[in-house]
Amino acid sequence: MTRRLPAFLLLVLASLAGCGSTPQTRWYLLDAVATPAPAAEGPRIGIARLEVAEYLLAPQIQTREGPNSLHRAGFAQWAEPLDKGVARVLLLDLAAAAGTERVRLAPWPRDWVPEREVMVRIQRLDAGATEAELVATWSVQDGARKTPARDRLARISVPRSGSDGAAVAADLSALLNELALRIAADIAAGDAAGAAD
Repeated sequence: MTRRLPAFLLLVLASLAGCGSTPQTRWYLLDAVATPAPAAEGPRIGIARLEVAEYLLAPQIQTREGPNSLHRAGFAQWAEPLDKGVARVLLLDLAAAAGTERVRLAPWPRDWVPEREVMVRIQRLDAGATEAELVATWSVQDGARKTPARDRLARISVPRSGSDGAAVAADLSALLNELALRIAADIAAGDAAGAAD
């Protein structure tokens, strides 16, 4: 009996050591999809307000499992707060889409006056089983606020490119790029209409 005890203890310790090992946490970033904006001066665009739905602000990457349920990955996390990542990527993609480097997030300096102010609210930014989806509202107004804001709603989806954290980050980045393209097109349409008046 005494000879078997050390072997038994070794087995227990080995199994406990195996249970104690955890997967390594991996960190992911959203990335601007668009190419950098040209150096040519375009309209001054100020992102006056950018709000991200509160449920998206968890540090873990989350995927939608059904209409009302989410799964938060324990070992796949955002390398920066998601709202900060959304702001960074949207600014870069909007600059490229609008053909200007003169895009800033509020607050901006007093001597820098935007020609167009944009307000964005991200209502949904999820990766599901087969597609990723973004729902956002935005408005565009001239910097002097002489004209009413143009309110818009976008529902954008893309097929999932994979199932891991890197694929989620890439799919959500693609959605933000499409949103930037739509906002830039809205700004251009408003400018064209204003020039025609």
